[in-house]
Amino acid sequence: MAKIKLAKEKGKSMSQKIYVGIDLAKDSSIVAAINEEGNKAFSTFSISNNKEGMEKLLLKLS
Repeated sequence: MAKIKLAKEKGKSMSQKIYVGIDLAKDSSIVAAINEEGNKAFSTFSISNNKEGMEKLLLKLS
């Protein structure tokens, strides 16, 4: 389970849980996520199954 920052209020960051699904394949994977209300947290995107792909995933989730 990942948390995303939604807003900063008087020096405090607010966060919300998101649920991430990853459709794995040989060369690349598709990533999708929904928030606690069941709405898309962000648009579905593809990552390559290598170091650069994992960095892209971590950057998107941070």
